[in-house]
Amino acid sequence: MTIVKICHCKSCVEHGAADISAMFGKALINNGIPNAAFVIPDIKTTACEQNGVTVNAGAAKYASVSVTDFEKFFKDKMLPQL
Repeated sequence: MTIVKICHCKSCVEHGAADISAMFGKALINNGIPNAAFVIPDIKTTACEQNGVTVNAGAAKYASVSVTDFEKFFKDKMLPQL
């Protein structure tokens, strides 16, 4: 199981952190892997960006994830790890 931390600092919340958290859970279910990741909020990430949401998955850090590009991000970056 992969631990996925979605930043919920002020900037990330303003850029849709709550929506991305919900979308992540739905994406896991829709891909038939609901238990492949444990998704948790995180406030202190080391790669937080001001123009999107920071997502840490295992040792990988992804900055600037947005609601509009979430599906591509999940397919291209997350599914191969899960």
